[in-house]
Amino acid sequence: MSAYKGRTTCAKGTYVEFVVAPDQDVDFGDILVVEGKNGDRFYIRVYDFKVKSRWSNMNGVNYLMGKLDEHGQIANREEFEFYLGGPQHKSKVAMAEQLCYADPNGCLFNPRTCPDFFDEVRGLSAEDTVLLEEMKGDLEIGYLKTGREVSQMSIGIYGHKAITEHIGIFGTTGAGKSNLVKVLTSSVMDLDSYGLLIFDVHNEYFSALRKHPRAGDKLIVYNNYPHYQTTYQMKVNAQEIRPDDLMSTAGFTEAQTDALYKMESVWGEEW
Repeated sequence: MSAYKGRTTCAKGTYVEFVVAPDQDVDFGDILVVEGKNGDRFYIRVYDFKVKSRWSNMNGVNYLMGKLDEHGQIANREEFEFYLGGPQHKSKVAMAEQLCYADPNGCLFNPRTCPDFFDEVRGLSAEDTVLLEEMKGDLEIGYLKTGREVSQMSIGIYGHKAITEHIGIFGTTGAGKSNLVKVLTSSVMDLDSYGLLIFDVHNEYFSALRKHPRAGDKLIVYNNYPHYQTTYQMKVNAQEIRPDDLMSTAGFTEAQTDALYKMESVWGEEW
C-alpha cells in the first residue's frame, strides 16, 4: 500500500484542500491520490501550502511574541512548546488541483466531481502508475516528476492533436526550453507519422539531432554551406529581395529607409 499522506478538508470544483498527516512529507508538485467512498480515485497535484494553529489570530501571535527574548529567540523552549500545544493544535494544509478522475472500473476521465470530506489522501502506487500510463501520447517528452522525485513513468503528448496546433514553451534562461524541443523533435524522428520544420538560427538543434540513430534518413538540413551528409545548400535570389524584406529584419532610421527605396527605384532588380 502506498504511503498515507492525510485527509481532505475542503473541495470545490477541481480545487482540493487536505491536512497533511503528522510526520509526512508532501512537496510542491506532488501527484497524489484521493480515495473516494465508492472505489473511485481522484488524482491531484499539490501547488501550495498554508499552516494553521489555534494561535494564528493576531492576539495569539502577539502573545507568543511576548515569549521571545530581546534577540527574538525562544527563552524557554519547554514553556513555549507547552503553549503551542503540540501537533494536535497546529496543522499543515496542502492546496491541490484535481488532474483527472478514475471510476471504480479503472476508466480515466477529466474531473467529473470532487472528493468528499475527510477522504484519505495517499501517494501513487504501482497500480496508479499503470493506469496513468494509458493516458500517455505517442510523442514522449520525458518522465513524470512528482514533487522532488522523478519517476520511471514516461509521459508524452498526442502528436495528432499537438503537431497541428501552436505550442508555446515558456521559461527562464536555463529552464530547459531548448532541451524540451530537442526531446520532442527526437520523438518525432522515432516515428514515421509526423514532420517538423525547424529554423535553427543558433545551430543549437542540429548538433544534437545529427546524433539521433535515424538521423541519416530522418534529418534533412538546408544551409548556406553544406557540412552534413544530407545537407542541401540554400541559395537566395538577391533579385527577389525588396526593401520591405529588410525592413522586417532590422530597425532603420528615416534617412536609411528613404535610401533603400530610392536605390530600388533607380536600379530596379539590381539595387
